[in-house]
Amino acid sequence: MATVPVYIFFVLCHLVFFIVVLKSASNTEWNVAAHFQFHHVPIVKQLPYPFFNLSYAADQLDAIQGGPNTVVVLSLWAHFTAEPLDMIRSRLHAIRHAIHRLQRRDPGTHVFIRTGNTREHTGHSLIYYLLGSDWLAYQITEEIRGIFREDPDVVVLDFWDMTVCQWGRDNVHPDQTVVDNELNMLLSHVCPK
Repeated sequence: MATVPVYIFFVLCHLVFFIVVLKSASNTEWNVAAHFQFHHVPIVKQLPYPFFNLSYAADQLDAIQGGPNTVVVLSLWAHFTAEPLDMIRSRLHAIRHAIHRLQRRDPGTHVFIRTGNTREHTGHSLIYYLLGSDWLAYQITEEIRGIFREDPDVVVLDFWDMTVCQWGRDNVHPDQTVVDNELNMLLSHVCPK
């Protein structure tokens, strides 16, 4: 069985710290390798992140080798809520074109884009509420839905409603129950049998 590379270019749930520190991980028992690449600016992060480690998602998509045993997961919302929607649309269209180039180059690559989710809104400054609100995250989610909904090369993992109706607290990094459900949704597309 061939190793299944999983490219995670953006934050996927609460695995951020683990993956950012390691940047890649593999499991020989399950024959899986995961690689993380943070997006280019803007970065909403407390710790400094080396600028030379940043690259645009479209450039990363152009650089990877895909195929039927490759899964690409893009999370394109949390760090972009403070950016104008025109800039976000431009990035999403560039990513869409890069996905099409990837599919022409390496057919059968599984590409997923996750939508945003609700986030916490307690104990933060006013600027946090203005630049990181659920309303802004929802607008980005609507853009993702609109641009990628009819695209045959992409599966949109729509997690917004899942987090709106969750039992736990709203958090940019959802609790384990939500993460389990998100991963189950992803795996139902990757391993449908």
